[in-house]
Amino acid sequence: MAKDEHRKFRKCIFCNSELTGGENGTRSREHIFGKSLAEFVSHKTHWVVPTDFDSQFTAPFDNTPTTKGSSPITNITSRSVCKTCNGGFLREQLEDATPHLRSLINGSRFSFDPTAQEMVRLYLCRFAIIVDVETSNLDLELSTSELEEYAAKHGPLRYFDPTISRTERWQLKSSDFQANIRVLVGHHSGLLGKIIEFGVVPSINPFADIAEKRISLVIGNLSILLIIGMHDFVPPQSYIELCQPDAICWPKKPFVTYDDHYATYSQTEQIKWIRQCMRQRKQRRKIESNFNRTGIWKLPAPK
Repeated sequence: MAKDEHRKFRKCIFCNSELTGGENGTRSREHIFGKSLAEFVSHKTHWVVPTDFDSQFTAPFDNTPTTKGSSPITNITSRSVCKTCNGGFLREQLEDATPHLRSLINGSRFSFDPTAQEMVRLYLCRFAIIVDVETSNLDLELSTSELEEYAAKHGPLRYFDPTISRTERWQLKSSDFQANIRVLVGHHSGLLGKIIEFGVVPSINPFADIAEKRISLVIGNLSILLIIGMHDFVPPQSYIELCQPDAICWPKKPFVTYDDHYATYSQTEQIKWIRQCMRQRKQRRKIESNFNRTGIWKLPAPK
């Protein structure tokens, strides 16, 4: 079910050019978040994170071993982009968005104006596009039986085409990019940004060979919700959709709670239990206190 770190795409997911390997090849190893932003958050320690794109978060119950210091989503690379795109418009978009992303991640007080919102929106659309192709069957030249085996290991979304089309991906380069991606952000003041919590929720469309997706992520104080093709999902009111016509005084209340974040997940029994624990103030404070003391996030075992 984990991301295939050895997966190589045949063509750039943006410009559709052929990708070649080797020192003089055209394929880059692009950080899903961009190298400069990955380096900015890499100093944070005590991550307890799933690096699995498809599985739901496994709650760190008292009777479950906790993985400490695993590689966060911000450090994962993708071999899906050519050096020209990576060093060109993608780098420019990252550089434009980075100052505002740092303010959002740090929970700084600032005026989040429409121009800055658009820069952040384009950057997060790039992240959504890369996650979308990595959780698809794009460039997987496998037989039916081989694809079944691959999907069993790396996740069922590998059966489906990318939700965002190649034409839409290439349009990210233009200033009027309007792919079917809703970008929402919010401010979170709890633990989720310290453990870099991450999840992808698929929704299979029975009328098309695509899987709609909902991507939830918290880095520092920045809570992110990316909705790809899911028109019927109503996000919690603590999330603000980009771009707003006016400047936003950041951080804007209401803040994204634990319950808000996990409401964006498929409501498995584990997710319901996490939400139940974190709704109780006394239990929540105990969990947060234990994390601040030990760097490990543990929930009581379900009763």
